[in-house]
Amino acid sequence: MRRLITAMLLVALLPALAAAQDGGEPRLRPISTRVLVKFTSWYGESLRERVAERAGAELIELGPYADFALLRFDEAPGEEGLARILESTGVVWAELEARYATSRFAPAMLFDYEDPLQPLQWSFRMIGMRAAHDMNFGADPGVTVAVLDTGIAYMTAGRLRQAPDLSGAIVLSGYDFVSDDDLALDEGDGSVGHGTFTAGVIAQTTHNGRGTAGIAFNASLLPVRVADRRGIARASNLARGIRFAVANGASLIVLGVAGPDESRAVADAVRFAYESGVPVIAPAGNEPAVQFPARLPEVFSVGAVDANGERAYYSPEEGPVDLYAPGGDMRPGIDANGDGLPDGVIAESFTERNFRAFGPVLMEGTSAASAHVAGAAALLLSQVGPLPPERLYRALRAGSRRYGQLHVVDAARLLLHSAEVGK
Repeated sequence: MRRLITAMLLVALLPALAAAQDGGEPRLRPISTRVLVKFTSWYGESLRERVAERAGAELIELGPYADFALLRFDEAPGEEGLARILESTGVVWAELEARYATSRFAPAMLFDYEDPLQPLQWSFRMIGMRAAHDMNFGADPGVTVAVLDTGIAYMTAGRLRQAPDLSGAIVLSGYDFVSDDDLALDEGDGSVGHGTFTAGVIAQTTHNGRGTAGIAFNASLLPVRVADRRGIARASNLARGIRFAVANGASLIVLGVAGPDESRAVADAVRFAYESGVPVIAPAGNEPAVQFPARLPEVFSVGAVDANGERAYYSPEEGPVDLYAPGGDMRPGIDANGDGLPDGVIAESFTERNFRAFGPVLMEGTSAASAHVAGAAALLLSQVGPLPPERLYRALRAGSRRYGQLHVVDAARLLLHSAEVGK
């Protein structure tokens, strides 16, 4: 039986290994020289090192937020090396380390205004934010939204600068799993500060005479950097980031990355969050089919609509999408709201030309849509108190508004039903 299981696992692993070595498509293929391994609980460090030695790899323990270890090879282990790992008595599973990415749509820069840019936030009008803020003025600090992304430009440190329109946001001490330090600062994702933009949609400083408004601007942000300056997140960092967020008091987690490959390490971390009572919201991805980890049953997956309330051209048609939210459509010539600008979602982040300068940018993607849902969820949690994931997920769906065949988040309707949700 054990040989049968080993053979099945090899069938799953080897095509990915071959794909990673052929030099074809770049970015999101698994890393052929890094294997994540989950050992049984009784398998001590000396036994784990013996497994690594037999496989010709270096054992790397990943700390308290990982229930798995990393085996790092100088060269791809191949079928024989993987077989040695999988046939070891104490191995529960092994997988090539998957990678995930932020949505990489290039932003459009906007000129700055002396007055707030809130009138340009068509996405806020779509989800009823004016009425929602009449009922709940931006959530409260007791609600913590963990943003697992490229980090947040929440302070100045060295060459990195604070985003001015986040100067009034409440940002807790997070962690950078890419650089392995306590400063989860945004270093960009190849074109824009993806994590800073996401945090801005959720909790950008509001009523400060600058830039745009945030949805849950009084909530606390917990920055967890899992993606590097190219916008790529390794499975080990994403899994540890999820566990860190749970351990550090997150009321909900919003992910900023997606990819085609599944990962047991990430799936286990998501299940841990779900069973710990922490909801996980994730973008469905900008591909024809719903991406991972959004397609996990414990995750609330978010698709994107354009300014007409129709499914955005990049939002998946295949797979489970729990709810839709504004994600925008920045194709040339599209201006459904008639404001003379591309129909992207607007928030402050890095400018395209200089990662030390900031300004309002327009972006499109299911990550922007997820940020809207996370902000609305933070308002609801502020109103009714903590909710287990499934109850929050049901409330978000029940409080949505119908646009054709799609259910789109509506913060005002959500709060109107909050008394019923809190029972």
